[in-house]
Amino acid sequence: MFFATGKEGYTVRLALEQGRNGVVAGDLLLDATQELLKREQLTPSAVAFLFDDDDHILAHPNMTEIMGREVSGTIPRLRETDMAGVLKAIRAWRADGISEQFFRDPTGRLYAAAFWTILNSGAAALHVAVVAPVDEFFASILSERGRLFAAALAFVGLMIPIVYFLGSVLSRSLRTLAEETDRIQRFEPSVAPPTHSIIREIDDLGRSVSTMRTMTQTFSRFVPRRLVERLIETGTPMQLGGTRREVTLLFSDVVNFTEITEKADPTKVMQYTSRYFAAMSREIMSHSGTVDKFIGDAIMAIWNAPADDPDHAIHACAAALALRRANEQLDAEFEREEWPVYRTRIGLHTGEAVVGNIGSEDRMNYTALGATVNLAARLEGLNKSYGTSILVSSALKERAGARFCFRSVDRISPKGFAEAFEIYELRCASDEGDARDVELCREWEVVYAALRDGPSAAAENKLAAFLARYPSDSVARYHIARSSPAKLGEINSAAGS
Repeated sequence: MFFATGKEGYTVRLALEQGRNGVVAGDLLLDATQELLKREQLTPSAVAFLFDDDDHILAHPNMTEIMGREVSGTIPRLRETDMAGVLKAIRAWRADGISEQFFRDPTGRLYAAAFWTILNSGAAALHVAVVAPVDEFFASILSERGRLFAAALAFVGLMIPIVYFLGSVLSRSLRTLAEETDRIQRFEPSVAPPTHSIIREIDDLGRSVSTMRTMTQTFSRFVPRRLVERLIETGTPMQLGGTRREVTLLFSDVVNFTEITEKADPTKVMQYTSRYFAAMSREIMSHSGTVDKFIGDAIMAIWNAPADDPDHAIHACAAALALRRANEQLDAEFEREEWPVYRTRIGLHTGEAVVGNIGSEDRMNYTALGATVNLAARLEGLNKSYGTSILVSSALKERAGARFCFRSVDRISPKGFAEAFEIYELRCASDEGDARDVELCREWEVVYAALRDGPSAAAENKLAAFLARYPSDSVARYHIARSSPAKLGEINSAAGS
């Protein structure tokens, strides 16, 4: 092998074996191989070159620069050029026979190298090496990734206004539906039209919510709204069954309702009675009570069920006084409209009762059962005997404490109860009663204490003296009529004169 120059450029003459008896010489035109190798580059910095067993560079894309224009007659070796870094990979290939190798140049850049032996090169022992920086293999991928990322950003930027518009349309419809369902849950009336949308599912949901609103508004006329709200708030299961708990119960009734309405116009009876129930129900609910049911002209209300109310006795007493005030205002309106007044009598009692759903699987009623319910109803009826408007049990008076002004009425032994107990008249709230009312209660308790000790002339004299001061007091008149009817006649005569 030798190196020479000629008119065609740099040439390497090789001696190649041809069979057993002869040698064939061949020339490598370096300028031609240089151009060929340049055209075959895998990456911008990739190099394909030809070398022999002595690590001579026989062909290289940059052979001209490696050898220079002045030829010394020797062929450069790898270690004499900037290709020295590949020697380590070549030695590893020769040692283990693995043609694909990785190596780092002096700057630390990672290269991939592949080597092949030209089998027909004979004694020249020619090999081909392809060396390329690893990072340049990924350059196009990274470039494409950048372009894809930019395209994705452009697409997202283009879609944001469209998505925002569609989201606004959807959110507006969904927000309207959410507000509508909240109103339905609170049983608030609404006249809003059904929610429509270009999206079929939301349009169907809007029609369903509108139908649910209509049904709820219809059935809320038949079921106490506050009761349903409490059941939903407390999570009370909609199934038959109940629990035992302390409650306060209120029963109210209209005096002589049958006589008032039996010959009246039925339409007006329903209108005025509905106004009465509306006013009474409003006061009960505003004082944390639940209207359980309307029974003819009577009302049954519950405190401390289904929702917990630790001050249920206090709230019930406040509601009873509010009912009396609302009744007086309503009666004034009825009189102006030439309709008979609805005077209301009320009974209150606190005690244990079974509360829950009673009825059948397809028709339930949330209510309270037990002796407590019966006693509250009886107290309402006893108002007629004593001429009072609000009677309460001793159990309720003890729970309400000093927040209200009570006065003793009697000691009764209702049928079905083992022991007799005291009943009281609820007069007013302690901070709202006038001085005359407070004085009446104080003086009456002195008289009642004498009566409770047993019939005696002294007790009758105190009772007569009390009636002389308060001749229209119905409770005092009841007791004097029971103990001394003749005495009541004398008092009536004296009052008439």
